[in-house]
Amino acid sequence: MNDGFPIQSIVPPHLDPDLLGGKPSPSEDAEAAARDFESLLLHKLLEAMDKTIIRSELFDSNSSDQIRGMFNHFLAQELAQQGGIGLWRQLHRQMRDMTQTPDGDQDRPSLEQEL
Repeated sequence: MNDGFPIQSIVPPHLDPDLLGGKPSPSEDAEAAARDFESLLLHKLLEAMDKTIIRSELFDSNSSDQIRGMFNHFLAQELAQQGGIGLWRQLHRQMRDMTQTPDGDQDRPSLEQEL
């Protein structure tokens, strides 16, 4: 029996999911998407660069290819998290500009309205 108190009031504030951040804002979603895209682009760039390296057949195996692929993946993620090549900032700015209608230009539809 909860004596008229809502169940959520029993949850301590430091464990309340609504107070722990909850759903990210659209701006945070756009930033995460831009960073993820840059990470993917960096990964593909690192893979292409890796293919240009002449390999010795001494250590050639499927497991070394797999490890090299994982290394490129995590290196690309780390590079993107540390600022990358700056592409994510431009992508984020463009996504933000597409989703916001300027105050002075009420005739311009937002991205959601265009789609």
